[in-house]
Amino acid sequence: METLPEVARFGVSWRESMHALNTSRSHPCSVRVVSRRSACERLAANGGRRETPLHWGGGMGDRAWLWRRTRNEETGVNIIMIGAQGSGKGTQAELLEQKVGLKPCASGELLREHIARETLLGLAAKPYVERGDLVPDGLVVQMILDFIRSRGSNGIVLDGFPRTIPQAEMLDADLAQMDQRVDRVIYLEAPRDVLLARLSGRYICRAHGHVWNIYTRPPKVPGICDSDGSELFQRSDDTPEKIAHRLDIFFNETIKLLDYYEARDKLTRVDGTQPIEVVTRAVLAALRVEA
Repeated sequence: METLPEVARFGVSWRESMHALNTSRSHPCSVRVVSRRSACERLAANGGRRETPLHWGGGMGDRAWLWRRTRNEETGVNIIMIGAQGSGKGTQAELLEQKVGLKPCASGELLREHIARETLLGLAAKPYVERGDLVPDGLVVQMILDFIRSRGSNGIVLDGFPRTIPQAEMLDADLAQMDQRVDRVIYLEAPRDVLLARLSGRYICRAHGHVWNIYTRPPKVPGICDSDGSELFQRSDDTPEKIAHRLDIFFNETIKLLDYYEARDKLTRVDGTQPIEVVTRAVLAALRVEA
């Protein structure tokens, strides 16, 4: 558990912290006022877990925070996409958004977004990222829960989290507090040699992170994203050595999640080496949606 001084280091100035509260949505809620110190203590004591901040309460004193706990949240269908990098998780998440309205939620992108926007959670995570340390699981889970509250009324497709069984257990427990759950877990199976070949041809668009592949999903115009017209680039960590390291982590550690979700009758295995449209049909069938 973090101590308050550790939390204080990411608290920065009061004015800067207020910027983190300008991301609320209108929901029926119960409101109460707590001090900034109390808010930080709650954040530290709960490993990053918190209630959702509402907004800055002008006229109530410059040391007050408003917090809310939403009620009657709409419950969507929450999907976890498991697969090694190169298995096609990002592509399938985009297609699920187009076909059934599920919002893609990549944990790495979510973390970078919170840090860039200087939200309360982003400010809490930034020191860990700057030191090269792992961000506490509680902070990542809260980012995911906030994403569901703000943009996932129809449900989300979660990519990149959880990676371990303790993370999966924490996510399940916190979703239950929102009367939500993980409904289905899709594992995109692909052998190591296929993954290595795919990753060597992967390109990302600079504007919105759309994923293309010169072998399996080439853009219409080389080097240009079909979706938004921005430039495509290869990630700096898509080198043979770094790719091999990431695959080692997946096949030695993340793969253990399959037993966890299979025991809960939530796992569907899909052959990720098939053409993209065939994989999509299999994923939709697992969700009991007509292609």
